[in-house]
Amino acid sequence: PELTGTGKAELYAYFPGNTTFVAQLDKNSGMPLQQWSLPPLTETVRAWAFAHWGGRFYIFVTTTDSGTGLPNSRVMMFSPVTGMVTPVLDHLPYIIVGAGVSTCAPVVIG
Repeated sequence: PELTGTGKAELYAYFPGNTTFVAQLDKNSGMPLQQWSLPPLTETVRAWAFAHWGGRFYIFVTTTDSGTGLPNSRVMMFSPVTGMVTPVLDHLPYIIVGAGVSTCAPVVIG
């Protein structure tokens, strides 16, 4: 998984693949406190990153199209309040392998 934290000292993880999910983890044991299932990634996962900002999580994932062999990088926004994933960008010309977040990043917007 890829890990990210929040300004409230919470730890979250993104697990990509056929069984894709986001989980809030206990910082002492690493065990899931809460878990949200996301749509599966049916193509081969090549790279991924995960970040929190303003109460939402941003998932950066690159898959390889099984038909063409070409990479498809996309950005998705995940809301733990609704459990919904919203596409933000698709077919980016980059393979994103990391996303840094400051612990000073806002926990909520507004």
